[in-house]
Amino acid sequence: MPRSRRRSACSRRRGRAWVAGVRAERDRAEGAPPLQRDDRAWPERLSSTERSVVTRVAQGATNREIAAGLTLSVKTVEAALTRSYRKLGARSRVEIARIVMTRPGT
Repeated sequence: MPRSRRRSACSRRRGRAWVAGVRAERDRAEGAPPLQRDDRAWPERLSSTERSVVTRVAQGATNREIAAGLTLSVKTVEAALTRSYRKLGARSRVEIARIVMTRPGT
């Protein structure tokens, strides 16, 4: 068998294994219990630093801009943003902005 055909056959097998793994993970996730919702307003779930970072993210600021404006390191901003994602159940900066804009804090 020519070398190129061996590679493509091997790639196909690995591709099939990957697809099977993704499907299995999807099926496990579908059977998982739903995440519990926290009915508190978003500012009540965050620390003061996290609130400041999230507010600036919703305004469209970059991590560097946030760090400069709050006199924090970029790593501190990244850490606060990571904790905020988890606490708010968001997966992206866009979702953070939607949460802030659609559910304003009291």
